[in-house]
Amino acid sequence: MTVIVSLVIALALFGLSFLSRRRFGVLGLALTAGALLASQMTKDLSRLISDNTIPVEPLSAISAASIFLTLLPALILLLSGPSYKKRKQAIMGATAFTVMAMLLILGPLTSSMPPDRLMEPFVLWVAKYSSLLLAIGIAVAIVDAWMTHNLPPPDVTKKK
Repeated sequence: MTVIVSLVIALALFGLSFLSRRRFGVLGLALTAGALLASQMTKDLSRLISDNTIPVEPLSAISAASIFLTLLPALILLLSGPSYKKRKQAIMGATAFTVMAMLLILGPLTSSMPPDRLMEPFVLWVAKYSSLLLAIGIAVAIVDAWMTHNLPPPDVTKKK
């Protein structure tokens, strides 16, 4: 069950990111902000979910709150911002966004839904290397955001 839920979430995130063609730099930094927001506000939001009996099954209220808060800033920024012009760049950006988002939400997701035998070795590998992978993702996001403002548009010609 965890494999199916993870694949559906990953495909949805990839599709949203690819269709919006937003740059990974902005979305990756928004995911980082969302992870910080989730670390500070998960208990409060989970209490609100529990008190208002909002259905979040098969997740627990804490897992649902953590996943929601982690993804919220990036999902908001999918609506506007800098975008890729070329399809290949959009695919690479959407892939990087999906990988980073899944790294951040895999913990809360598997705390409510224990990983299947098929997924268990992958979850253990991710747990071992998640800090390194997230650091690389943040570095790539910073470089991508920096390149947004430092590279001239390709159609600009210089006059002599």
